[in-house]
This record gives sequence, structure tokens and C-alpha cells, in this order.
Amino acid sequence: MKYFLVILLTIVSYTVMAQSATELFQSAREAYENGENNTALQLLRNCEATLRRSNPRIESLKAMCYVNMGDWVNASVALTTYFRTAPPSNEGTEAHKDLIALKEKVDGEIKEADRKFKEKLDEKRMDEAKEFEQQQLSNESGRLSEQKAASESRMYEVYKNSNDPDELEQFLTMFPHSTRFNEIKFKKYVADGDLDLKASRWTPAVENYTRALELYNKTSVAVKLVKARDEQAYALAVQKNRIEDYEYYLSKFPAGIHKQEADVVLQKNYLRLAREYVTANDFYHAVFYYKAYQNRYPNGPEIETVNAELCRYYLAEAKKEEKTKTIGGVQRAIELYTTAQQCENAASRSHLKSLNRKVKRWSRPDELFFGWHADKTNLIGFMTGGLKARKLDWYISGRTGSGLFKVKSDWKTDSKNSLAESVNKNKKFTGTIIPSEIHANLGLTKRIVYPFWLYAGAGVAANTELRQFISTTGNEEELVENKDAKFTALDLEGGLYLLLGPFVFRYGVNKPMSAKYTGSVTQQFGAAFKF
Repeated sequence: MKYFLVILLTIVSYTVMAQSATELFQSAREAYENGENNTALQLLRNCEATLRRSNPRIESLKAMCYVNMGDWVNASVALTTYFRTAPPSNEGTEAHKDLIALKEKVDGEIKEADRKFKEKLDEKRMDEAKEFEQQQLSNESGRLSEQKAASESRMYEVYKNSNDPDELEQFLTMFPHSTRFNEIKFKKYVADGDLDLKASRWTPAVENYTRALELYNKTSVAVKLVKARDEQAYALAVQKNRIEDYEYYLSKFPAGIHKQEADVVLQKNYLRLAREYVTANDFYHAVFYYKAYQNRYPNGPEIETVNAELCRYYLAEAKKEEKTKTIGGVQRAIELYTTAQQCENAASRSHLKSLNRKVKRWSRPDELFFGWHADKTNLIGFMTGGLKARKLDWYISGRTGSGLFKVKSDWKTDSKNSLAESVNKNKKFTGTIIPSEIHANLGLTKRIVYPFWLYAGAGVAANTELRQFISTTGNEEELVENKDAKFTALDLEGGLYLLLGPFVFRYGVNKPMSAKYTGSVTQQFGAAFKF
């Protein structure tokens, strides 16, 4: 029985645990080095699920995977998370400097993509404007019929002060090689532009004024061109009726003809969309449109309403995140409470301190330990297990004494030192009793307040004792098992683990549940290394 229990304790103490987060991270790094970026990202997500959080190493490897895939936005998110969570000790390392350079590259790529997008957007809007105005031109009547003059001098005198595009076109047709050709052509472009402007044909007006300025740079025509472009941009915004078109109009014409109308449209739509996204529980877009109103219209007619609603939304989202009771949720709640510090009914400083302490407690790593375990009689033993920050964990312990390894006689005595089973009766009890015990226990650990963990468990206690007899001649000694003290019983135990630096200490009590056990509770102790 004793050898079986010793072997069992040894096997249990070396039980292999499941694949660790470290192994997942190593596999992700190998996949990244082999160019398997999607596989690496999936392994990193598994690693985060195992740890129930991310860390700077995971975020840096995610960023490099996204860079390889050309996903600049997600690369920027991963790098931002890395710099927010990286400890100060990382700042002087080459890897940290490389990530700073990588962040600059990612930011540059995002800016370049944004510039190209805006260029394409400008080209698209001009094409849409031309198409819109071309539909109007199809219904316009033709120009007045041409009238020819008898001579260039006479025609010039007739038309030099004319604002009729058709009359000016006649001169150009009749005298294409005239020295006054560009002068009359300039006047025709301006006259055409004026007619287009009066008829609300904004795109043709822009084109005619532009052509006129290519011939002669006249301030009066430049002013008309600005007005035509202003009207063209606003007409397109009204036609499309999209927020980005009104924003584009105001970005091009911050003091434009229709600034007031565009401002009214944007204010109403910013507030409307913010409320819709609040209802849809879309935090990012709701805050985006509230802030769009605040940034563009800090003195707008609804600014007090916007400020109040955004404050309430921050506080509501903070409370929601706090209720998740996760590290990430509480950290997010702290960010939102901090953002809403200027709001009415903001979170108190004591509450923020309490949340920060909670994050600190919950962020402490889970620990494993292995070491020595004993009581005052049984000094040979071990203990191993885990200490988790928030959840239950397990432990295994076992101990015995030197009596287990003593050689004993093949006959048995009792508590009265009977010699009934002995062949040789010429011996007597010396008064020496050597305990021979085995304790094997399995239980649970639970943190009560850092750095103390409560443990409670049960197992098996196999107990006996060896009594020393000596022959009457004094030449022979032997150890005999006391059958009255032998029992195997349920062994209940409980106590505390204390985590101090790299060490784990244990103190507790246990008691075998047997009628043959006549002692009180046994005090036990231990010391181990965490790993």
C-alpha cells in the first residue's frame, strides 16, 4: 500500500497541463516568419483567449502581420495598443525603436491613402457636376443666328462693347486670323459665363470663366469664377443630399454664399445621426457625430444639448463596461469616466481609484508553484498547484516521515505491547514509538486578499506506528507495527498560501477522520518556488 501511494503522488505531481499561451505565441511567430499572416493572427487571437487579455508582445506581432498584409488601419490599431500597454522598460530596446519606425511608416501609408482618396473624390464630384449641368443644356435653345459684317474694322466697332455671345461668335467666325481675335474671344467666354451664371448653369459658367482667365488674368472675372464654383459645389451638395458633400462645400468655401444653409443642414444631421447611433448602440459612430457637431459648431444653437447628451452617453457606456467585470471592460470604463470628468454627475475620484485598484488586482498574473511540504513529524513531502487572481485553482500535496522507510518485523503487536504473535517471548518494549504516516491531498485555492489565498481540500491519510522492542539479553532490537494504531481514513485540511516575491509559503491544519486517531489537528507548513 505505501509504495503504491508514493508512486501515485509522484505521477500526479508531474501531470502535464494543456498547451500554454507561450506555445500559442511561439506558433504564431513561426507562422509569421513563414509568411502565413492569417494563421499567425488566428493563433494570436487564441493566445489572447487563453490569457483572457492581450499584451505588448501579442500586439507588436499582430502589427507586423497586418503590415505584411497591407492592412494599415489594423496595423495602426495594434501599434497604438502596444504603445499604450508597453512597460517603460521596453523604451530603450531596439525592438521598441523598430516599432516606433514601423508606426511612422503605417501613419504615412494611411495619410497617402487618404490623399489619393480625396483626389479621386474631387475628380468624381467634377464629373457628376458636368453630367448634372449637361442635362440642363439639352433643353436650352440654340444661340442667336449669326450676322456677318462687311469688314473687320466695322464689325469690331460694332461688337467691341457687345455682351452678346452670339454676336461675338460671329466676329470670331468671320475673322479667325484677326489681331483682335483673343480680345473678342475673351469677351465671348465672359459673356457666355455671365449667361450661364444667370441661368444657374454652374458647370458651363465655371468652364467659360476658366477659359477667359487663360487668355487674360482679370480680377473681375476671377471673382465671377469663384462665385460660379461656389454655386456649383452647393448645387451638387443639394442634389446628392449627403453629409460629406455639405462638408466638402464648406471646406472649399468656408465663407461661401450658402454657408448658412449648409451649416443648418449639417447641424441637424450631426445631431440626428448621433442619436440614431446611440439608439443602435453604436458607440463609435454616435461619439463621432456628437464630436463633429462640437468641433465644427462650438457655439451652435444646440451645443448645450449636444454636450449634455454626449456626457450622459459617456457615463452610461462607462457603467455598462464596468458591469462586464473584465479587465478590459473596467479599463474602458476608467477611460470613459475620465473623459467625462467635466460632465455633471461625473464619477468621483474615489470611484476611479477603486476601479484602478480593481484593474491592478485583476491584472496580476496567475501563478504556478512547486516545493516542499511537511508537518513536525512528517518532514518528507511536496506541494504543487496554482494561484489564480480571480478564479478557483487547484493544488496537490503529499508528505510522509522516515518511519515509512524503516525495516519492521514480520509479527505485529498492539497498544498494550503484546508479544502474542512473536515466536521469541524474551523481549520487552523500550518505550520508543516511531510514527509511519502518508498524507495525500487534493484541493482548491481561492484568493481572498492579495497576497493571501485560502486553500481547502481532502485526501487520504494512511497511518500506523512502529514500536521498538529489545531482547532481554540486550543484543537484538526490532521495530514492530502496532495494529491498534493502523488505519486509512479521509483526511480533511485547510489553511492559507502566502505569495512573497518568487516564493509561496503555506500554513494550515488537517485531521484524519478516524476513530483510531486520538490526536488533535495537525499543523502543517510548506515553502515553494513560483514559476
